[in-house]
Amino acid sequence: LRVEEADPEYVLMRSFHQFQVNRSAPKLQSKLEDVEKEHDSIVLKDAKTIADYYQLKQQLERFNSRLHEFVTQPLHATPFLNPGRLVRVKDGQLDWGWGVVVNFQTKNIPKVTPNVEGGTVVVDVLLCCSSKAGSTARKRANPKLEKPEPVQSGEKGEWQLISVMLSAIHQFSSVRLHIKQDLKSRENRQAVANSITEAQKRLKNSIPLLDPVEDMKIKNDSFVKIVQKVESLEDRLFNHPQHKAEDLKQEYEAYEKRLQLETEMNNLKQMIKNASQDVAMKQTLEAMKRVLRRLGYTTPSNVIAIKGRVACEISTCDELLGTELMMSGVFNDLTPEQIAALCSVLIFNEKSNDEGEPKLKEEFAAPFRQLQEAAR
Repeated sequence: LRVEEADPEYVLMRSFHQFQVNRSAPKLQSKLEDVEKEHDSIVLKDAKTIADYYQLKQQLERFNSRLHEFVTQPLHATPFLNPGRLVRVKDGQLDWGWGVVVNFQTKNIPKVTPNVEGGTVVVDVLLCCSSKAGSTARKRANPKLEKPEPVQSGEKGEWQLISVMLSAIHQFSSVRLHIKQDLKSRENRQAVANSITEAQKRLKNSIPLLDPVEDMKIKNDSFVKIVQKVESLEDRLFNHPQHKAEDLKQEYEAYEKRLQLETEMNNLKQMIKNASQDVAMKQTLEAMKRVLRRLGYTTPSNVIAIKGRVACEISTCDELLGTELMMSGVFNDLTPEQIAALCSVLIFNEKSNDEGEPKLKEEFAAPFRQLQEAAR
């Protein structure tokens, strides 16, 4: 727009970005065909039934996540972080299994208002860790393995004291074990591990959990509604005809994979559509034109107005902000010193290490406030 009769779309069509987009189009089309073939190869026995079951399970997981957020709030959970309590730790996709609470520490929890549901709680839990991650030879070969990892299936493992966030505790058990205070020695840790194994054996791997309403006394109305919703979804899920199907796992995973491929297909189609357009940045260009029309730099027919021509002549600072200051008459009543000071604000400079804004005299502060208003 700085040159008469310039066409911004023509400039963008000849840009390196558009060249990259055009060059990637054949690869995107080939990848789309491969994804479509993989998608079509997935055959479901009853797509509608498994889709309904999938939606129910996804809803249940979302409500269970909200339920977990309530339960693991410090106000509700800390009274039950007693030494010896069995808890199940699950951090994202890592399932650590059952462990024993040893201690916990609180940080940033307001003491003036004890009912505030905030703060950070770090819990020390005795967990079974992979012995491979603790191997000195493996640490030297791969430093990332210094971080404890959950024990793998069929592996003996080693019991260690691990600090986890309160949010990583997935379930609270009503079972409490007697543990020794000193758990530095391997013998004492193994004794606690034997107690956990014995408890699981006696309870037939069905460890009783604390009831959030009856045991933890969470009476929040929103929480009670979530509990009722979870119970309703669980009832619908267990009574669903697909729930007792022998091939449930295979069908569920196949449907989930199919959804992932559909999402990938849609993304590829959108990328191909963008590549096939005359200008890859057309939407950005249209948005910029709308802003210029709204601020009066161009007419409704995209012809450069007076403000636009003024902005074209500014090249050492923000064109729009500089033009707004000039056209609104901010400089009219200022002294040369004030004008120089105000214009210096428009020039880019490295960020200062000084904390806070500098204190300005009123003769400089008033024009600076006008500049801030124009920038908004």
